[in-house]
Amino acid sequence: MAFAFLLFGFLVLSLREFMLLAKVGGNKLSGPLIYFVGVASFGLVTLFSFGYVPLKLLVIIVPLVFLLFIVELYGKLKTPIQNISYSILALVYIVLPLSLMNFFFVKLDGDENYHKGLILAFFVIIWVNDTFAYLSGMLLGRHKLFISVSPNKTWQGTVGGAVFSLMAAWIFSIYFPWLGLTSWLAFASVLIIFGTFGDLIESMFKRRLGVKDSGDIMPGHGGILDRLDSLLIAAPFVFVFIILVIK
Repeated sequence: MAFAFLLFGFLVLSLREFMLLAKVGGNKLSGPLIYFVGVASFGLVTLFSFGYVPLKLLVIIVPLVFLLFIVELYGKLKTPIQNISYSILALVYIVLPLSLMNFFFVKLDGDENYHKGLILAFFVIIWVNDTFAYLSGMLLGRHKLFISVSPNKTWQGTVGGAVFSLMAAWIFSIYFPWLGLTSWLAFASVLIIFGTFGDLIESMFKRRLGVKDSGDIMPGHGGILDRLDSLLIAAPFVFVFIILVIK
């Protein structure tokens, strides 16, 4: 449950930052409503993940989303379509991934406790990939990866980050052998691929809005979305991996 509270903190800070970014783009979103829908949706999924509410209660999320449309009708603003689009983007980009991360604790057969190795590996491998991609790119980078979105990222950096991430997965396979080496490497590959896409996607958002950082919550390191960008895109794919491969 402590992890759920951590995710909740990420959720609130990320939604605040996202709405400020939307404002930079000329969109005025209904902050209280987005917080309400986002927190309520996150809360329902979290309670379901811990077995406190039945699956059927998750249908409440559907009308909550459509409240965004109804409230916009009464807002009488000049950009209702853009406002609704940004609001739904906030739910898909922030609320959905953070909600799904509640399922990252894998329950082992015959064990009443949730195994923490997977969620630890999720964060460690993502951070290893980001850190060594940066260091490898700085030392060896020559060929640009996606110059139209992020001119500083290189193929050499991407490969360097991937190599060290796979090494980290190998180490996890030693300390947490309940998941075989092949599965650990596959898990790391999912994080490498979609974590990199997450970094590029957030760079795309900032580039289109003309901002350097998503926020200033951490001076010198940008905002909370700058720190979570890789996690947000990778999380839904890891969720699918857990359901199809581990479960």
